[in-house]
Formats: sequence, structure tokens, C-alpha cells
Amino acid sequence: MVDPQFFGNIDGTVLNSSDNSGIDGVSIETAPATEALLTGNNGSFQLKNIPAGTYQIKASKPDYKSKSVSIEVRENKTATAKILLEPIDEATTQNLQARVTSWFQTGPADSSYVDIEYQVGNNSSSNTIDEFEVYFDIHTNQQTLYYEVRDSTLAPGEQNIGSFKKFVHNSQVDSVTVSGLWVKN
Repeated sequence: MVDPQFFGNIDGTVLNSSDNSGIDGVSIETAPATEALLTGNNGSFQLKNIPAGTYQIKASKPDYKSKSVSIEVRENKTATAKILLEPIDEATTQNLQARVTSWFQTGPADSSYVDIEYQVGNNSSSNTIDEFEVYFDIHTNQQTLYYEVRDSTLAPGEQNIGSFKKFVHNSQVDSVTVSGLWVKN
């Protein structure tokens, strides 16, 4: 006996918290995973015919603080999501730099991982960074995956090297990039 699966939709909008204008090009990711997409010109996005249930929707874009909201999708209904992103003061991230130094994919195509190494540094000669986040986009032939690294205390002139591993299901990795930075004020 197979239980029937029910489907619904999500209509969403991502707005700038300072002026309520729509933000285009925001990366939208759900958990559990449905599909990764970008918002349109007015900050809108749609997810159609997804299984009913509770989803976490994460919105992220460079120069904005990422935000997640929870939403319930019901059978044959359209749920509405409104996400307000707070702009990041550009001066707070100017001393922090990050880059991907290497990446490689391992394992069989149906259940592989991508291993990523990166470097992050504080370019200031006098200001300590107390807490920071680095956001990564993992571009595959089917979707864009996201990963973030959080760390604390980066002294003036200090450079750190780090690594992480991300599961990639039935996809070939094309590139890995740093998509944004956040520094605690």
C-alpha cells in the first residue's frame, strides 16, 4: 500500500528591510530540498507542485544578511512567504577577504562529495574581527548548493586556511565560489 502524496505551492517575495523594495537575484534554497532558484526583478519567486509539509526557506545574497523562514505547504494550497533581508554595511566587510583555494569531487556520481579548501584573511592593520561568516556557492550541472562557514576572532593581518566537505547527489560540480561575507558589527 502506498500513501498518496499531496502537493502545494509557495509564492514568495524577498524585500530590502530598509526600504521594502524587492531584491532581484537572491538565492532561494529550501530544506527539505526542492530546487534552488533566484528571485526575479521585483524580488518574487515561486515553487510549484512541491510535496506538502513544513519547509525552511533560506534567502541569501552578497551584501545582505542571510535569513531563513519556516512555512507550511498544504495540499492544493499556495502558501505565501515574505522575507526581509537586512543590508550589510559595506564598511564592515571591507577588511575581510575570502577565496576558494581548491576543490575536487570524489566518489561515484550518484553519491559523491566535493572537498573544498579556502583562505580567509583580515586585511586591516589595526582592527580585530570578532565574528564572521563566509558564504559559498557550489555550482553543479543541475543546481546551485550553498554552504556557510562561521568563525570568530581574526586578528589584524591574520590569515586562516579551512576546509569542508559537501554531499553532492547525482550532480557534476562545475565551480565553487565565495558568494558573500558577513562581519559582526
